[in-house]
Amino acid sequence: MIVGIDGINLDQIGGAQIDAAEIIKIVQKKNHEIRVFSNRQFNKKKMFELYGIKDVEVIPLNPKLNVSLNSLLLRLSLKKNPVDCFIKCNWLIPPKSVPYFNFALYPHNVFLYEKFSSQIFSSHSKRILYWTLQIIQERLLDVSGKNSLCNIAQSIFVKKLFWLLYKVNYKVIYPPVYQEDLYISKKEPNSIIAIGRISKEKRYDIIIRLAKKYPEYNFKIIGGFNYSRNDFLILKEIMANTKKLKNLRVNINLSRKKLVELLSKSQFLIHLMPYEHFGMVIAEALACGTTPIVHQKGGPIELVKKSQYGSIFHNYQELINNFDQFLIPKSPRELKLRAQEFSSENFRKYISKHIYEFLDLISDKMAS
Repeated sequence: MIVGIDGINLDQIGGAQIDAAEIIKIVQKKNHEIRVFSNRQFNKKKMFELYGIKDVEVIPLNPKLNVSLNSLLLRLSLKKNPVDCFIKCNWLIPPKSVPYFNFALYPHNVFLYEKFSSQIFSSHSKRILYWTLQIIQERLLDVSGKNSLCNIAQSIFVKKLFWLLYKVNYKVIYPPVYQEDLYISKKEPNSIIAIGRISKEKRYDIIIRLAKKYPEYNFKIIGGFNYSRNDFLILKEIMANTKKLKNLRVNINLSRKKLVELLSKSQFLIHLMPYEHFGMVIAEALACGTTPIVHQKGGPIELVKKSQYGSIFHNYQELINNFDQFLIPKSPRELKLRAQEFSSENFRKYISKHIYEFLDLISDKMAS
């Protein structure tokens, strides 16, 4: 049986990549042939070095197209490279003719809304464009997961979103967190770290405002940078402020080893992005004994468990005005124990059962 899998950039380490890699290895245990459909042709040697994955065929799509257009392109690609079933673990949505398993990150229209949200209430034309694209997308693609044979959400937050938008019920299995190289170090006093791509939605502008208002704390921004023009302008603004502020530092595209070292030494991790589906870096911070500070809206509050393992803020103004109130360090040992609940072993244990049931169902249908 040939199994198609939606896998992105498996020559890098990231939350979505770890999800795809674990699912590939689960499927390979059943000796099925695998075709990985990616938004680009990645380095197979690097994929093997990072994840131990080999013997997979990689079908590249178009990195210049967005999720919806690449999902439409996937239809054409599947005609040339057919599969018997498909496992969706990132963004690509297979055509309705292909039975699929859905490990969902987000409802697609959340991203579509976000793209136009800055103008959607001030511009009538943008509002019309948004809803037009939404209707087209929902007619062409199974954005709800209603045609999937198994729907699994990556957090309770995502499960609630799918129910709110589409009245489709999802099970919840948290994604795997790679923890083998994560460790607890002696914490540097008053040290606060922010980790993520250099991009607008990560809200590094709030870090700059905090650094200006609270000079007694040291802030580090550790960012992944992909050299796009918009992200360059954000990085330029951050760099300009590091020259003015002694308590603000930025590092980009660090090695995994160096990133873990800085995270482990930091007393707090601050995660500013709202509506995050899970928050891989928050789980990594827990494993390093670093106390997270997270936005109330999204999956990260599930990791900190109602402030038992970190602090929760409701909005940016509250955070800026009362920052000291959120700096409550938790026991590093207890944080690490919490992180172990999101281990790769637990993920494989919970999701393997559902994947194997799905694959057996497809095999039985093919045999009948």
